[in-house]
Amino acid sequence: MLQVFEFRKVLLTYYVKSIIYYTIQSAKLEEWLSSPMIAEALKPMNERNFVDLDPIFNVNLDEDYDFRASGITRSRFCAVYGEWIAYCGARRGAGWRRRGGAGGGG
Repeated sequence: MLQVFEFRKVLLTYYVKSIIYYTIQSAKLEEWLSSPMIAEALKPMNERNFVDLDPIFNVNLDEDYDFRASGITRSRFCAVYGEWIAYCGARRGAGWRRRGGAGGGG
């Protein structure tokens, strides 16, 4: 039986994977990717050393938590979810555009 933290960690991982899946499968994905407003909002995350320091992130719960940076880094997120992103993109089919690669950390 899973302990409380293990159970929460599994649920959180499935939750993030669900968001990734439904985002990539959405009919609005191309619209979102071409939106200047969304591109501007995501610009800081393109920085090589970007760290999301939201206090809700927890080393015990988040698979992609980078303890060295005390938050979620792009490289750690891609290391954890990159294969899943690539899988979801492949399921989307020929219409999927790979921008910088699913597993690219920089």
